[in-house]
Amino acid sequence: MAKKRDSDGKYEITPQGREEIEWPARMQHGGPRSVEGMIAELDSYVRYLEDLAQTKDARLVENAGKIKELGERLSKLGVAS
Repeated sequence: MAKKRDSDGKYEITPQGREEIEWPARMQHGGPRSVEGMIAELDSYVRYLEDLAQTKDARLVENAGKIKELGERLSKLGVAS
């Protein structure tokens, strides 16, 4: 979805990200979204939050409860048989 550039630390959209951005239009036409695509998107968001944590961004503290809740829900998905 997005990656951090080594040269200046800014983010840019990856080719896969561009494809995912087009998803809402495909969804209106009945095109399915893959589980792999959703997992890749989650990974991208987690990487962004990790970068925010390194900067001690206050928004993470403000949303700590929700972040913890989401983590617990995702953990439950991993143990389902």
